[in-house]
Amino acid sequence: MRTTRYVTDGPCRSLKPVKELLCSGHCEPSHLLPNSIGRGKWWRQNALDYRCIPAHTRTQRILMACPQEETRTYKFRAATSCKCKRYTRYHNQSELKDFGKESARPQKNKKPHLSRARSGKSNQHELENAY
Repeated sequence: MRTTRYVTDGPCRSLKPVKELLCSGHCEPSHLLPNSIGRGKWWRQNALDYRCIPAHTRTQRILMACPQEETRTYKFRAATSCKCKRYTRYHNQSELKDFGKESARPQKNKKPHLSRARSGKSNQHELENAY
């Protein structure tokens, strides 16, 4: 959704209204739409929700009018495009999360990562031939 508004920063206000893209609210990815060929099971009770978030942003500079006829330049990040991002109800339950390193959820469907020391591979030979 595109909006036009005046930007304020303390007592200062933009000289001209700023046109910007507003990325917020619910959305539905195209592959889940009812008429899509490869659609998923969008009717499931435990289906994930999707939110509209900024995909790309750019820094925009605008002139601000302040008290005593003072003007200044103000920088802010404006969205240039939006995307549909999946989230679960778990994302909103911050009081249930323990943000410590040991409480991180295990990665699913990942192969175990072997360090070079354990796998027997070494770059020692490569270092001996270095200039």
